Amino acid sequence: MSASIELLRDKGNELSTEQLDECFEEIVHNLTTAKSEDNREAFLELLTNVIHVLTPIDITSYYSNHSSIVSVLYDALLDLLKQDMNDAIEGVLIQLSNFFHQRLTQSLMNSKDIKQMLIDGIVMYFARKFTRGELQTIIFFMNSSIDLKQLDCSLHILLCALENRQNEENNLTEIEAVIDCVCSSTFVHIFRSLHSNEDELTSDQESLLVGCVTRIYRYNNLDKATDLMRKVARSLPDYAQLLIEFVPPRNPIHIKVLRHFVNMLQFLAIDNDVRHDYINDHALMLDPLLVILRDEFLWKQISDNDTTELFDNAANYLFLLSLECNLLPVIKAKPNVSKCMLKLTEAESDRTRLNGYRTLAMIMTEDEVKLLTEPDKITAIFLKYFNSAIDTRQHRRLLENLLLCLKSLAQHEQIRDEFASSSSGIPLLVRCATESQFDSTIVKQRSLELLLVMTFNKQAANMIRDNNELIAHIKILSQSHEVALQRVADGILWKLGNEDQIITDDKDKTEQKETSENTSMNKSQTELSATKKQYEYDIMISYSHNDKELVYQIQERLEKDTFRVWLDRDNMYGSPTRAMSHAIENSEFVFFCMSDSYKKSGFCELEAHYAYKQQCRIIPLIVKGPYRADGWLGLLTTNKIYIDFHKAKSFDEAYSRIIQEINGYRTSAASIVPAVVKDHESTGHVVDIKPVAILSAPSLSRTLPHMLSLWSEDDVKYFLESKNLHAMLPICTGMNGSTLCALHTMCRMNSNGMYESLKTELAQSSSKILPIGTYLKFMEETKKYVLVAPGDTNAVSVVCSIM
Repeated sequence: MSASIELLRDKGNELSTEQLDECFEEIVHNLTTAKSEDNREAFLELLTNVIHVLTPIDITSYYSNHSSIVSVLYDALLDLLKQDMNDAIEGVLIQLSNFFHQRLTQSLMNSKDIKQMLIDGIVMYFARKFTRGELQTIIFFMNSSIDLKQLDCSLHILLCALENRQNEENNLTEIEAVIDCVCSSTFVHIFRSLHSNEDELTSDQESLLVGCVTRIYRYNNLDKATDLMRKVARSLPDYAQLLIEFVPPRNPIHIKVLRHFVNMLQFLAIDNDVRHDYINDHALMLDPLLVILRDEFLWKQISDNDTTELFDNAANYLFLLSLECNLLPVIKAKPNVSKCMLKLTEAESDRTRLNGYRTLAMIMTEDEVKLLTEPDKITAIFLKYFNSAIDTRQHRRLLENLLLCLKSLAQHEQIRDEFASSSSGIPLLVRCATESQFDSTIVKQRSLELLLVMTFNKQAANMIRDNNELIAHIKILSQSHEVALQRVADGILWKLGNEDQIITDDKDKTEQKETSENTSMNKSQTELSATKKQYEYDIMISYSHNDKELVYQIQERLEKDTFRVWLDRDNMYGSPTRAMSHAIENSEFVFFCMSDSYKKSGFCELEAHYAYKQQCRIIPLIVKGPYRADGWLGLLTTNKIYIDFHKAKSFDEAYSRIIQEINGYRTSAASIVPAVVKDHESTGHVVDIKPVAILSAPSLSRTLPHMLSLWSEDDVKYFLESKNLHAMLPICTGMNGSTLCALHTMCRMNSNGMYESLKTELAQSSSKILPIGTYLKFMEETKKYVLVAPGDTNAVSVVCSIM
């Protein structure tokens, strides 16, 4: 025995595996013999010597390959804990506990065997408790069943990891054990124990709610992070209940825990695919997040580090959720959410302001953006983080989301102008689009999409066009086998090559708007020529792929009704953008399928501007709402009647309005023909076909066909009720639009006589009075929907709501 101890003392780290085996076998034999002989003093002396010689040796030399010596020491620790304490036993226990406490951590991290990890964890638990002087806890544990509430982090991790694992032969890495821990019922139990803790965190709470949670959100292995997120995200419904229970926090302990907890939640939302797959569970967090961000008590403590971090994490999480097109309308509908985010932009921390602006970028309308002060500072904050993220691999997801957010911000012209004017904005995008380090399709795709959006700014377009290296790279990508990259590259090249065909600056847009409002003769001539043109397609549909489900449903219904429809999923040959432009030029109608996603898409902006420039017949559809068109999209759809699928009672109801609009266009164009021919020598009598009726009748909550002759019986009834013309209901019972139009004509031709006739009829049939005011209002409201030919001297007002 003495020879083995001396050899280990002198050359422990230099011995071969075989030599260590021999020494450990002798030590194990002697310790076992001493223990069996019940010679306590000899056993304690031998145990002390063994601890001394093993202490300097590299732990991998015996923990990994010589588990027998570890097991003997472990058994010795348990046996000593069961004995009556005296100075000799306590002295050896202290040495043995320190030995395990100092050396088991590395073994616990490296071990992949569940049984060995459990052994190491239990020993670590005893060692820590003993070195802290918690002997009574150990005695309690030894004489009772395991109580998870009294165990610290190491045992928590191991026992929680085994909660749902029946096969003990499975290997378990440390991060997998941590995942199982935060996904366990024990985690929820320990979290809820905060309700009874007001002063400080217990060691259990600190280990689980801070230590384990921190390990999750700081995990930086990008190749495996996605799998980790999916495993933890399964517990989101339980996490939502915890978040609801503890907001708003009212003491520093709760604020500290929630700071880390919300950080973990936003970590689970970083990956786009994982977030989308669990979006319904993430949606449960919206209200408690807004409670945190609105809480006045917390705002008074904004200078506190934990509170600042809580605000930052909550705002960042909310931003990530706003990236989901299905959640964005829900977030925008929350009371005062823009006001809440604006308050964050006033904080001292750049990170806090960034998170506020990022969320605002997703939820604000054009008018709200125009109210923001100092857009140059907004752009500067984004560029600061863009610069810091672009060269750091661990910040790649931050870079991806910054690009997405900048694309959203760039839809607002004042931000677009500031970004184009900055010295680093376009160059940073060029780096992301061209450098080989950005092999991520997401980074390249989003940077190119942002470059496409920036081509609508003349200064930025010139910078892009003049960068020969960038243009050469984009030309290569336009031939790429990756469809998404090919499409956006092709779009940039087409846009730069057709600059004179696209309305880009405010001056051009204003002039176009004024022209469209004041040249009704040109509009009439356009309608006339449209009736003569033979189209390749009836309808071209412009839409965002985020809204494809409803759009495809519309397409299929149209084709079932024998319309010839162009949609990019079926009709893409050669250059995608040339195919798009050909479709616009050769379609009778162009549908703008509007939504938040549509407004933020460079492709959709490209298509919409080109259709507008080509003076196409545009029919705007709201395919995801609630939504109100603003900015460039609002301008292009000015004075158009929207068909809102979001507000419609059913798909069929909205679809029927599409058919009514199409028929209305065709009928109106045909009816204008003779008028134009008849009065071609006098432009002063040409019918002004601006949709004044819709603008002057904002009380209608449902869109009626723009011509009275197209109305159904239900439309007639709805019209009379919505205009408070109830006295006319008995007279108009059973009338459709055509018969109502005939009644209007009779009243217009002989107003006094028809009033007396209708008054008599109402009195005889219903014993009711027809007030003169009601009759006059009926005439005033119906004339807005009646097309009267130019030169008709009996016409009081001529209005036709043609888009």
